[in-house]
Amino acid sequence: MRPLRFSRYCRKFVDLELADYENDRAGLAKRVNELCARYRIDLVMPGDFDGQAALVAIKGELSTPVFPMPSQAQFEELNDKWRFQQLCQRLGLPIPKAVHLPDKSAIDADALEAELGYPMVIKPTGLGQSEGLVIAADRAALTREVLDNPDYDHGPMVAQSRVDGRDIGLDIFAVDGEVLCNSAHDRDGSKVIYLANDTFLEAARRIARELKLTGVYDFDALVNDQDGTLHLLECNARFWGTIAHAQWCGRNFVKTGIAVAFGQPVPEQPDIAGCTVRSPAHLLVRILTFRQAPRRLNRAERAALRQGLGDPVAMLLRAQD
Repeated sequence: MRPLRFSRYCRKFVDLELADYENDRAGLAKRVNELCARYRIDLVMPGDFDGQAALVAIKGELSTPVFPMPSQAQFEELNDKWRFQQLCQRLGLPIPKAVHLPDKSAIDADALEAELGYPMVIKPTGLGQSEGLVIAADRAALTREVLDNPDYDHGPMVAQSRVDGRDIGLDIFAVDGEVLCNSAHDRDGSKVIYLANDTFLEAARRIARELKLTGVYDFDALVNDQDGTLHLLECNARFWGTIAHAQWCGRNFVKTGIAVAFGQPVPEQPDIAGCTVRSPAHLLVRILTFRQAPRRLNRAERAALRQGLGDPVAMLLRAQD
């Protein structure tokens, strides 16, 4: 989040090191309350996983309204990949076969191969951003990248069978189990492509209803290349990297959450299936290298480029998005 200090829309940036408050929840809440009072903050909201985890823990101790978010129990259940696996199995939702492992010393390569086959995915239950994720194509890869790798010291973890297919995502904002805003998307290089996937949406709605979720949630799934079936993979109870892309296409998750936080009507949610958009930096590079004619930009791309050019330093610092 530090690059945001260079945004033209940032009036004041205070670098708050959450690690300094790791065992001092009351101290963190006091500090946030002090900053909110000093700078007349109207609403507190997270920008990444660490911020979300911190706010989930202290939101009841803050004097300033907080962006709608899950309870501590909901946050912990959905960010734990094994507990998410068990939730999907309990609800009868499609999810690849998986085995729970306390750490890599518990891996029996023969038994794991018999249970899951190859390729298989090894991933820590509590980490995100692909940290610790290994896709083992065969026994040699499992041995090289996990078993005999001294740097691979994660645990607990999940071993999961790998379905051949393409990754897609579904993002939702919900209040008390009701999904108020959603978008499903695929990627083609730097291009984000919004989809209509009723199966994926209904699965997310079932989870939201079951847990009475409030807040934003980012679901990952695989679509089987052969038969088109959907397989849920995991859920992250936090904001995601393409949230601005949805806004440029017409689905504004942040605006929806702010409206709910202040008891205002929920904004209209236009259908964005079929919309495609790249980040402002990617669009600008394509235009400057004559790979994209400005007159051929679609409406979402024009909105993205306007926002990027209106806040150029932040755009360049986030050029990889």
